[in-house]
Amino acid sequence: MMHRTLQNLMGRAIIDKVFQNELLNGGREQTISEFELTDAEKEAVTSIEAKSFEEFAGRLHGWIEASNGKPSDGPHILPLEPGQNALEGS
Repeated sequence: MMHRTLQNLMGRAIIDKVFQNELLNGGREQTISEFELTDAEKEAVTSIEAKSFEEFAGRLHGWIEASNGKPSDGPHILPLEPGQNALEGS
């Protein structure tokens, strides 16, 4: 399974609200340092701009889908635009 470490990171963020907030507070690089992410995964996680955990998760999911080379005729979840809420749809 690709990106297993990212899945572990997101799983922790779902159950640990303090960790979740640390992903959004500007100290993300230190927050994720305990995870053995690839350079591409680190770049993806640290470059996401999000105001909420839902927005962060949606953008990361979009990156994972794109990096896994989903076929163009399959379902896609695109990264959210700034100000778009993942729970509202588009």
